[in-house]
Amino acid sequence: MNQQELEEHNYLNRLGLRLNEAGHGDKNALIEEASRFLGCSPHTIYRRLNDLGFNQGRKRRRDRNVSKVSADECQMVSNVLMQSRRDSGKKLLPVAEVIDVLKANGKLNSNVSAAHMGRIMKKHHLHPEQLAKPEPFRPQKSLHPNHVWQFDVSLCVLYYLKGNNGLNVMPKDEFYKNKPANLESIKNDRVLRYLVTDHYSGCFYLEYFTAPGENAETLFEFLMHAFAKHDEHDPFNGVPFNLVWDAGTANQSHMITDLLGKLKVNTMTHLPGNPRAKGQVECMHNVIECHFEGLLCLTSITSLEQLNQHAHEWMRSYNGTRPHSRHKNTRYGLWQTIRPDQLCLAPDPEVCKRLLQQTKPIVRQVKPDLSIGFAIKGQTSQDYSLRKIDIVNVGDEVTVYENPYRSPNINVEIVCGDGEIVTYELEPIAKDAAGFEIDAPIIAQEYKDVAETGTDRARKAMNLEAYGVESEREVKKARKQRQVAFDGEIDPFAHVRNVQMPHYMERKGHQMSIEAPHIETPRLTWAKAGLRIKAAMQWPPEAMKIIGERFRARYPEGIPETELETFMQEINDGNVTAQAKTGSA
Repeated sequence: MNQQELEEHNYLNRLGLRLNEAGHGDKNALIEEASRFLGCSPHTIYRRLNDLGFNQGRKRRRDRNVSKVSADECQMVSNVLMQSRRDSGKKLLPVAEVIDVLKANGKLNSNVSAAHMGRIMKKHHLHPEQLAKPEPFRPQKSLHPNHVWQFDVSLCVLYYLKGNNGLNVMPKDEFYKNKPANLESIKNDRVLRYLVTDHYSGCFYLEYFTAPGENAETLFEFLMHAFAKHDEHDPFNGVPFNLVWDAGTANQSHMITDLLGKLKVNTMTHLPGNPRAKGQVECMHNVIECHFEGLLCLTSITSLEQLNQHAHEWMRSYNGTRPHSRHKNTRYGLWQTIRPDQLCLAPDPEVCKRLLQQTKPIVRQVKPDLSIGFAIKGQTSQDYSLRKIDIVNVGDEVTVYENPYRSPNINVEIVCGDGEIVTYELEPIAKDAAGFEIDAPIIAQEYKDVAETGTDRARKAMNLEAYGVESEREVKKARKQRQVAFDGEIDPFAHVRNVQMPHYMERKGHQMSIEAPHIETPRLTWAKAGLRIKAAMQWPPEAMKIIGERFRARYPEGIPETELETFMQEINDGNVTAQAKTGSA
């Protein structure tokens, strides 16, 4: 409060005391005197006295807060005002004009001023300024570093790179909508800011590109740089579990979405006009524009490489030294709490590039030996066995693509009977120098039966049902004797004798929903796992019995093949080995 405001405050306080002591009929003279002294209306004098707590001692009117304007009329005025606004928020119709229009159309029966209508709309929370406020939202959280990333691209409105002239500023008097030729001349030199942030820690990765607009090629290059390891001063890396972005053309391209799907990244596209969905990355754009790009006027930038070099130096400093307002730690500091199971290291960029170029799904037909062949680009074709997958049948078609994290392994997508897509990871079949499978049975020495497929089991069950027998041998005998299937209960020509064409009604269909695929690792029972353990460890029968009991207790449904080596190592370490050798429980 300045000196003048303080004097006015003291004057009004003295005026209030004088009004309380004044007799009947003397108060108006005091108010008029104060009105002339302060240069404002008596109404303003009373309002300012009320703000200071002055009580006039007058009774309240019975119709106080009661208006002749109904709530429906108030809502109609507000609705017309709201609908007349532009998308940019600019007001068009004034309140007085709307009142006249509605009165002329019989929608408003009361004579009311624009100011009073504004007060009524505020009372009913229908004022356009109140309706223009953003909708309430519920803050969300992420679970750990790399759980959720936010991505966005922003066009640098101040700069462009032009040949040897380096980074140039775009003056408003040269580059604006009324001079489209100037904007057209530099459209290929505009600087785009690509940015991704980690929602949990606030870490961000920044890179600049020159392009006329967003495209899949630039986005792929940026994502590969963001996923990759950088240097010892920048620990932020890895592939996120979830990626939030907008519905940009590059983001929604089939090449990018298909690649991220194979990398097991769940992409979430927010609705247009809802920037709060990725508010973190939007705010970081503003931080970069103010704290980094504001410094560029003090130096000379001659190339995109030099711009990115300065950007990465500033980025590492900001991530590593500035405390975050939410968790009060540095961004790199909190990101370092990531656990090994939460950090998914990025595949080789060449592997990702091959997956990006695989625009059409690769389909393979299952061979009679329950295997498929697949050639990774730049490598010879290899065979992959599907014998351990129960739902696979000979002749089925499966979709195949290279596993980006464990090449030359592949991922096989199989559609189940209920429409669910299940993904399995397969390793190449190990072969000897002659090209035979390592674990193939030796002729004249051993025989290994092949597990029945679902088709085999269904075929046998239907044959037994058709002839009412209990074994395949009896089925063959019945067929040899020309026995009629189903005991002759089915008349093969009944449909011919009783032809009656129905009247068909048009049927309504429904959209098929496909659930997200998940990877299931084949499991080994003790019968199969025990053979491998015995061959590898050479334990006596007493030890194998103990190991078998522990195996069944720990893995009642079988052990995933990928965990067998770990289980064998646990047996060979510590007290487990001693107990197994002595045969004690």
